[in-house]
Amino acid sequence: MAKANIKPFNIIDDKVAADFAYPIYEAYLKAKEAGDEKLIAQFAAAVKSLLKVELKLDPKTKTVKVYNGVMYIYIKFNVNNVYYDGWFRITEEMSLRGMADPANKQDRRNDHEGTRLVFETRLSTAGHFGRYLTAINAAWLMHINDMVATKVFMLGKRGIKPLLQTHFADTNLEKAGQPVDDPPIRLSLSKHKFPEKYPLEFLRGKPETELFDATQTYVDQLGNQRFISPSITQPDGKVVPVDWNNIHQFVKQGSTLMPRSIVNLPSASISQSWVAVSMILHRGIVTPPATYGGFDDDLVTAPLFTTTPTTTPTTIPADTTTPTGVLNNAVNTTTAPTVPSTASTTAVNDPAPAPSLTASTMDMASLASLMESVSKI
Repeated sequence: MAKANIKPFNIIDDKVAADFAYPIYEAYLKAKEAGDEKLIAQFAAAVKSLLKVELKLDPKTKTVKVYNGVMYIYIKFNVNNVYYDGWFRITEEMSLRGMADPANKQDRRNDHEGTRLVFETRLSTAGHFGRYLTAINAAWLMHINDMVATKVFMLGKRGIKPLLQTHFADTNLEKAGQPVDDPPIRLSLSKHKFPEKYPLEFLRGKPETELFDATQTYVDQLGNQRFISPSITQPDGKVVPVDWNNIHQFVKQGSTLMPRSIVNLPSASISQSWVAVSMILHRGIVTPPATYGGFDDDLVTAPLFTTTPTTTPTTIPADTTTPTGVLNNAVNTTTAPTVPSTASTTAVNDPAPAPSLTASTMDMASLASLMESVSKI
């Protein structure tokens, strides 16, 4: 199976990514249902090719590099037979769960900052991004299980964090291990800034997460729509900027994450407790609450993300200094960060994605056709 080309930076529409990856994942499931061992093996390899996963090595010693007890993993994302860094643009609205009130000691999300500062939605409301996560979650688990089986690293007592929580936590006495009907998707909010040695110069020193109020807009001199950084009105009528302590008053139950938001999956890591992919909301455009169904608090386990700085494994970890005050450092724009002219915002001029097939209509002939489509990956 030929290797896909590698491009370091593009912001990919989640629909483009999902339209390529999800039919391959569906075909793999259909092959398993049919019990065809040859097709199962072929499509398992195709699913695995959706990600490129490798331990970060010290360039001098060629040994695994460890930073503060954490091993970092390179991770690239195959979209239309090209591997990209993990930058994805949301193209559909996502309903959000209300964020935890830090004063509520009964809310177990407050046990860890990694579970408090999180945007949470459900697979059923996550649209194209949810479809894409479903496919690459299978690829992620395949890679890590293979790395453990071949002793690339020793799992020990570590847990493997999937990109989707498909089963209830062991701490749930009533439902432990049972499937979750509508898996949650959690996007981490980062307090940190991109480090000064970050590979993308235009992001150096800028916040890893920025939030905007979709209801507060203006038009700049060039005619571009801009969003305003969020604020809240206190009981005394005073308007204050949203910060890490009062963000729950802005992102309430049923708020909506809007299209043009950007999610970054910069790296994966192996800490003392977990093997996990970092999934950070880089740019969040949020509207006020709308009617939305309830969530089960018992889905929460331990922090989904490691508490060590999150960054791409190609550079030093980000500055761990916690910024104070507002979240955005006065960068109020809805446009993506300025991209070098050689980079595009979608996977253009790449091979056409595999045909979109559904499990309900996919027969063995369709599987064979799709296998031919992905054989060049």
